[in-house]
Amino acid sequence: MSDVEIEALRRAVTELTMTVGRLAGGFETMVTEFRNERESSAKSRKGVYKALEEMRREQLEAAGEIRSLAERVERMEPAVEDYNRRQVQLETGGWLARTMWWLGGGIMLAAVTLASNWEKIAGALRGWNER
Repeated sequence: MSDVEIEALRRAVTELTMTVGRLAGGFETMVTEFRNERESSAKSRKGVYKALEEMRREQLEAAGEIRSLAERVERMEPAVEDYNRRQVQLETGGWLARTMWWLGGGIMLAAVTLASNWEKIAGALRGWNER
């Protein structure tokens, strides 16, 4: 082998070594990036799971509060119905009292008018009977 061939062979080996080194470096970079991505994904999933668990806890709390509120409303229904029934009775009683007041006032007015004009009425009746 001549010096030129040996030199060419050395250059080829050097280029091959450099290419293998670049490939190895690229491979190492890819492995590092893959590990970083995997760790980032794990952290991201952990965050998502934590957020979902928090949301689930809040949902359970809200469901409990809704159940409690529904129970309180159910316990209040008879009292509200009783209140509404009494309101209707009061309104009806008020209307009846006003009606009786006006009717009693009319009867009192008629009685006072009759008593104050009794002599005139009696005289008119006597005169009408005599005819």
